[in-house]
Amino acid sequence: MDGLLVFSFGNDSSLPVRMPASDPERTSEKTPREDHLRQETVDLLSDAANAVVLKISWRRYPGILLQGDTISICCSELDELKTLIRADLDDAKVIEEVRSLIDGLSDQFNSLKAHYVSCLKANDLPLPFSE
Repeated sequence: MDGLLVFSFGNDSSLPVRMPASDPERTSEKTPREDHLRQETVDLLSDAANAVVLKISWRRYPGILLQGDTISICCSELDELKTLIRADLDDAKVIEEVRSLIDGLSDQFNSLKAHYVSCLKANDLPLPFSE
């Protein structure tokens, strides 16, 4: 079926998701966007908001899907950290801001990691790292 992506939830069920399909009325030329689309079967281990865990058939281990806005926020916070670190580190207020940003990023990624570990264990899959 053209333009179909299937997500399977563990071993229980599947969710078909429509992707942009080719128009039979058009010529055989593809648009640049279509050149980057393909059909894949993806095992969806978790559909938690901002913590989707999925396994692509050709990858050895599952991954976490990060939304673009989450990546943008993390990049902004890292950029802010770079700016602060280049500032006056003798200033207690700057040091506190650096600590706060590092703590926030660390908490966010440790939470993602814990969710990832939990999902893999629940599905009897090996971890790609040692705990």
